Amino acid sequence: MNNEKIFGFYNYGKEWLEGYNIIKKEIPGETPCISLKYYLLCRTIEIFLKAFLLAKGMEFEVLKNKYGHNIGNLYGKASQLGIKGICKIEKRDENIINMLNPYYAKKEFEYCRFIRYPKIRSIMHKLMFGFRKSLSDV
Repeated sequence: MNNEKIFGFYNYGKEWLEGYNIIKKEIPGETPCISLKYYLLCRTIEIFLKAFLLAKGMEFEVLKNKYGHNIGNLYGKASQLGIKGICKIEKRDENIINMLNPYYAKKEFEYCRFIRYPKIRSIMHKLMFGFRKSLSDV
């Protein structure tokens, strides 16, 4: 995998994060737009996990066809390949990813749902900042 594609995924993840930050600033609090906020955060997590897996040598087609949008499986594979060593992921973070995964994988956040989800912003920041530090080794 070339470095350009890895950095491209990382920068793409930062764009999704910026989208979240704009919505959070313009529409503060847990409602309205809670589904949109969680969709943006889960998408950001998905892209950062994919960037990590690309950096570890996984082929893009494998990510696309085998893992798709399943952040639980992506995180599981990333864990096997050492992401905890660079991102300081805690058990609580893993539980939140696994709890949100069924909603995200089935595109539940793309439809109006009035469900309170746990805050996941801290996980996304751990992934982004931890992975950014590891990119210097690429």
